Amino acid sequence: MTSARVVRAFAVVTAAWTVVACPESSFDVAVEVCGDVLVPAQVDTLRLTVKDEKSAVISDGIIDLLKCPDGEVVQEIPVVRTFRSAGGRAAIEVQGLRKGVSVIAARAAPDTGAQKKVFLGLTEACLGITCADGQACVKGECIEVPAATDEGFCGSGPAADGGVNGDSGSKGDAGAVDAGDAGGAGDAGWCEEVPLTGR
Repeated sequence: MTSARVVRAFAVVTAAWTVVACPESSFDVAVEVCGDVLVPAQVDTLRLTVKDEKSAVISDGIIDLLKCPDGEVVQEIPVVRTFRSAGGRAAIEVQGLRKGVSVIAARAAPDTGAQKKVFLGLTEACLGITCADGQACVKGECIEVPAATDEGFCGSGPAADGGVNGDSGSKGDAGAVDAGDAGGAGDAGWCEEVPLTGR
């Protein structure tokens, strides 16, 4: 074989090896935590957990909405975070905490190969409601964890029976306050030294 043919053959083999060794195997998926809960009156911290279809943790972290001890609000809702996914179905949960105690949660189980942005709504209608495994609170009701979410999950909206959630105060006793009490920026009274606890 001539030297020119050897060089050309080597180039073809090298190119083929490069494609196999460096596949486009992962991509970014955005998670937007949205909703109408009040910061910091109802929620002052978020805990966001992402697991793959084998229940292995991909991402797990705390997002502080309130800076203590001075009580400054440093992050409002909505909050957007991204994680790397290799595709397949993910299990995503966000917990809203108030002074270290989980008072609300939202869950989704999207196919990350098809849905590159996931919306998790923390709404007043779901304050104080705990759903069983495999369920999520949506507009005040525990339903099967949704596989697809959109901006419609960001508001409390009408309940399944046609009423309006959160108007009686019966679902939201876990810290719900009037909108006029939400101005916690610079108020050290919102801070309290308590450890973060799980659900």
